[in-house]
Amino acid sequence: LKLDGQCASGLKIMKDNRFLTDQEVLEYEREINDYVKKGDVESLRGVYKDLKGLYFDTSKANQK
Repeated sequence: LKLDGQCASGLKIMKDNRFLTDQEVLEYEREINDYVKKGDVESLRGVYKDLKGLYFDTSKANQK
């Protein structure tokens, strides 16, 4: 899962019937990168489980 730099190009993540703010997306990103650095697989699984239920709208990102 690679989120960095995509917020600006229109990646929207929906959670609990609302779109996450860019700030919230960055928080997720920071968290994931942190766990990857530490090799913390259990925490990563938790984040992915959390993210799995989310809706990603990349339609804007794909338009040139």
